[in-house]
Amino acid sequence: MVYEPTVVNPENNRVREWCKIPKFEDRENCKYQVRIAAQHLSLAERNIVCEKRLLWGTSVYTDDSNIVAVLIHEGHIPAVHNGVETPEYQSSHDIAAAALIAQPPTKKSRASAKQKELNAQAVANALGDTSGPVLASQIPKDHDCVVMLTIAPDLEKYTSKIRYGLKSRSWETKHDGMSFLIDSISWVPVGQGAAELRGSAGRRQRLKNLVEERKIAEKEFEAGVAMKSLSNGEGMWMKLSNSSSSPSSAPVVESGRMITAAA
Repeated sequence: MVYEPTVVNPENNRVREWCKIPKFEDRENCKYQVRIAAQHLSLAERNIVCEKRLLWGTSVYTDDSNIVAVLIHEGHIPAVHNGVETPEYQSSHDIAAAALIAQPPTKKSRASAKQKELNAQAVANALGDTSGPVLASQIPKDHDCVVMLTIAPDLEKYTSKIRYGLKSRSWETKHDGMSFLIDSISWVPVGQGAAELRGSAGRRQRLKNLVEERKIAEKEFEAGVAMKSLSNGEGMWMKLSNSSSSPSSAPVVESGRMITAAA
């Protein structure tokens, strides 16, 4: 699957649609691959998914959770808030934030000294953990992200947790779908291994490639050597018979295979 960016309605700032994996009913433990283009890992896209918190669960997520949001929550890429990356993470900071969030809101005009003391104590207790900060992984420049997911059964409930600057949502009732967790991720140069274009644009490009490949094959035929398809990219060379110089019998390179045109 190829990741599609999140769409927000500009009139009310509500999410209109976001990228979800297909529903895999009764397909536990199967693998599913998602490719995220470099441009969809932009500050803008990560800012949206962090602001909207499009994920439910911790470590195991509902199948309608946003993949980029999950990558942030798992520390594979940095979070973005207000257009700025926030890669630093420390478990104690999360505990402190969670403790403060859990407390009932207090109006500034009525905030008591006792409440302020409790807030300060919650932070002090949480920050007593001296474990060093951990940085979320950085995104390599001009690389797409290939994510391998493992499909899992639905859980009785999905818990919320703050991780790497992003708080996931909880889901306490029966989820109508499956779950997933990240199995592995890898980074590949932009465009490498990408699927061929589909539709009319793809057909035109493939025809253009075929014409160019035939011209190369016919030109090299006279010298007795033809280069394998440029689109194959493996750099292999093939020696051909030059018993005939007729263009009609010139080899044609198509889809990485060397064939001979009918006489």
